[in-house]
Amino acid sequence: MKNKTLIISCIISAYFLSNKQSETKPILGVIIPLTGPVAPIAEGLKNTIDITPVKNIKIEYADDACDGKQALSAYQQSKT
Repeated sequence: MKNKTLIISCIISAYFLSNKQSETKPILGVIIPLTGPVAPIAEGLKNTIDITPVKNIKIEYADDACDGKQALSAYQQSKT
């Protein structure tokens, strides 16, 4: 059950916002448990994403604390 919860709460949500202004970068939203019992695993994932060479994309992180309800809430907020 913990693995299933981990998988569900480690939802990585990518969304690209289109804007007619050329200087606006698309945003990659990453929802991971930065706090809670699996935070060390998520911190490793965050560090890996941070060192990956990505051009012209803004990365925003959201913490779901390894909780499905918080992950859903973070996802819904990312869409606005």
